[in-house]
Amino acid sequence: PSLPHSARPARPWTRRKFKTETEIENWIQKYDADIQEKQEEYEQLVKIHKDEGILLFELESKIEAIESEYVQVVEDRKRRAEEKRIREEQIYLMGRAAVTIQSFWKGFKVRQLIKSFKKKK
Repeated sequence: PSLPHSARPARPWTRRKFKTETEIENWIQKYDADIQEKQEEYEQLVKIHKDEGILLFELESKIEAIESEYVQVVEDRKRRAEEKRIREEQIYLMGRAAVTIQSFWKGFKVRQLIKSFKKKK
């Protein structure tokens, strides 16, 4: 006599098949969870990249504006330094010229004095 289907002992290959299917289902769920986590991480990194790109653009714009001012300030400093150097050089040359003129004048006066002493004798 045969036993009803529900009362029959389970076949070993059926248990193994169920176990394998369960493992596969667990792997699929783990894969889906890992992929979901990686997708969220990717989206977060994309958002950070976008925000930093906007900030970079703003900073580059500010630097560009400041850089033009900086170049102007540097050129102004160079111009002032050159003007100062020219003034100092002129003062130096005028001083040397004054010393030269005074030396000639003193020499002239000394020669005049010597001539006048010679005439008196």
